[in-house]
Amino acid sequence: GVLVFYNDITTIGKQAFYQCDRLKSVVLPNSITEIGENAFAQCTALRSVKFGDKVESFGDSAFNGCTDITTIDLPNSLTAIGNGTFRDCKGLESITLSDNITELGERAFYLCDALKEVVIGNSVPAIKYDTFSECKSLSSITLGENIAEIGNYAFNNCQVLENIVIPDKCTTIGNYAFNNCQALENITIPDKCTTIGKNAFENCTSLDGFTIPESV
Repeated sequence: GVLVFYNDITTIGKQAFYQCDRLKSVVLPNSITEIGENAFAQCTALRSVKFGDKVESFGDSAFNGCTDITTIDLPNSLTAIGNGTFRDCKGLESITLSDNITELGERAFYLCDALKEVVIGNSVPAIKYDTFSECKSLSSITLGENIAEIGNYAFNNCQVLENIVIPDKCTTIGNYAFNNCQALENITIPDKCTTIGKNAFENCTSLDGFTIPESV
């Protein structure tokens, strides 16, 4: 089915369309500013979402388990992506986060098996716990220049990721951050980095060398 909203709606509440497993397409009006927690979670047939131009935030797990979504165009108005927002969106292949996004939650793209390409804008301050963990097809990621922390398990088990450039402002690489990134060949640790967590690069069997700055 297709879901179309009228222009007087500003918020889609918690679990509003949870497990509507025949819903295929959603068109949101410009009046909507917030999509709540689990609003469209487990809508397993959902393939298309058209956002209005005023949406500012996605709640926790808003699209969790929407396994048929392959692409999604985020509105420029978006500033916050909650915890687990796109978790287990197994069909999602690429995502671009604009410079307007200032919050990227934990496990936001956890278990996105088909996700291959990610571009993160310059306003995201951290890649948090498990954000891209278990993204086993992720081969290309561009990190914004203001990322100061890569959290625990951030890229855990991203098995085909070969290269990543850590931004110059990054001071912390968390525990198991790149655990089991078996294809990772090259990585540059910035001079401002002061902490590399335990098992951060465990089982990175293709890594043939890198330089640890004196700041660590």
